[in-house]
Amino acid sequence: MQDRKDLEVRRSILIKTSIKGIYVTIVTYLLHSHLEHSDVFKMLDPIQNHDLRLCIGALRTSPADSLAVEADELPLVIRRDKLALQYISKVAACPENPVHNIIFEPKYCGLFETKPSSIATFSIRYQDAVKNLQLHPENISKFQFPDTPPWTLTPLNMNLEIAHTQKE
Repeated sequence: MQDRKDLEVRRSILIKTSIKGIYVTIVTYLLHSHLEHSDVFKMLDPIQNHDLRLCIGALRTSPADSLAVEADELPLVIRRDKLALQYISKVAACPENPVHNIIFEPKYCGLFETKPSSIATFSIRYQDAVKNLQLHPENISKFQFPDTPPWTLTPLNMNLEIAHTQKE
């Protein structure tokens, strides 16, 4: 009887883990796609909350913030900002990147100030965040491509005999 209960508990944990993995894959795909407008994310928040309830097995009355903490997931707005700032810092590390000047020297700011209903470009939306974080491109170490291509390097000679020994 106890073995059957253990099996059921393990199965439910496995199902919840699988569902959460599928959920994370889908949300990551949506975040990396062109869903950049905040209204779209407002529509996605209830979907995230519903899916987190399914993953965790929580009741409908559970607070959304508690769900996110329990599932170890960031809210979509924070996750989007985190990914955007990671991308900006990655671009700052490589001044040869064609997007570098577009992000750090945004154009058409006046156009979007006169039309607040229009969706501003990525660089204009995150311009304030870059200033508040004092994320200056000159303060980020530059990425340099290696002089030698990695596929031309000789492989390391490693002794893996210890990996085959049995633990006592």
